[in-house]
Formats: sequence, structure tokens, C-alpha cells
Amino acid sequence: MNLNIKILNQKEINNMKISKKFTSIFLAGLLSASVAFSTPA
Repeated sequence: MNLNIKILNQKEINNMKISKKFTSIFLAGLLSASVAFSTPA
């Protein structure tokens, strides 16, 4: 039982790392997009 929880946690940690990377990339793109829109051409 304990082993299953450990494996699940490891998977969740890996998923969190991956989603964190995508989230930071997405936020960076969103930030640059909002800066580009707010800056008058």
C-alpha cells in the first residue's frame, strides 16, 4: 500500500514539473503578448 502511494507521488511530482515548465512558458508568452499589445506601435 505504501509503495503504491510512493509511485503515485513520484508520478504526480513528474507531472507537476512538466506542467510547471509549460505554465512558465505560457506565462512568459502571455506577458510578452500583453506588453506588445499595451505598447503603442
